[in-house]
Order: sequence, then structure tokens, then C-alpha cells
Amino acid sequence: MSLTQQSGFSFPMIAKGPQGRVRYTHQNTVALINYSLYQILMTTPGERMWNPEFGCKLRELIFKNVSDTTFTTAKNIILTAIRRWEPRVTVEPADITVTVTAATLSSEAVVNVKVDYTINNPDYTTQDGQSVTITL
Repeated sequence: MSLTQQSGFSFPMIAKGPQGRVRYTHQNTVALINYSLYQILMTTPGERMWNPEFGCKLRELIFKNVSDTTFTTAKNIILTAIRRWEPRVTVEPADITVTVTAATLSSEAVVNVKVDYTINNPDYTTQDGQSVTITL
């Protein structure tokens, strides 16, 4: 199997196999990494019964005041979680962008996290860097 096509769980995990079993799918490596990053950032430590340390403490910041300190803290939390749980990629602090769209009368505030990353396999070559954007 080539490095661009690998097996893994897609996200969200949907029962597709016989008897409603979740099965592996063959997907693009970037899609699998993006799913993994999404799971890391959207899981609060303690949510997974068999791996309570898994995840990211990003949701702790949701009701904090928007400030440079909050953005720096968010970047550090994200960077620490990705470095711990996703060994297939390299991420530097400058590769993480956190933006907040203010709430209006007709819409809620939106927090977007964009993570640019490099795949750590020298045999995997792409023209452009990879990124994932997650909306909280």
C-alpha cells in the first residue's frame, strides 16, 4: 500500500460493515491525519474510558476573556496535545492560528483553529504543506 493510501478509522466512526460493525477504510493519509487531529482537539481528557489522558484541554478556555494571553495559552495547549498524540506530524507554534468571530444578534461566536503541519515520513512528498481547520 502506498504512503498516500492507508487504512484507519474515519471520523465520525459510522457502522458500515456487516452487523453494524465499524470497519477500517482505505483513505488518503492526509484525511486520516486530519481526522486524528480533529479527535485530539475535540476530545477533553477524561472522555475516553480506556484512555483518560487522551485529548486536549482546549475546551477549558471557551468562556475565558479573549486576549493575547488566552490565544497564547490555546496555542500551547494545542501544540502539546498534537506533539503527544500525533507522532506522524510536526507542528511548530507559528503553524497554529486561533481566530474568534464575535457573536452578533443573529449568530453565535465562532472559534476557528487552523493547524499547518508537515508529515514526518520522508517518503511522503506533497507539493504543498498540509493543514486542518477546526471550528469550536
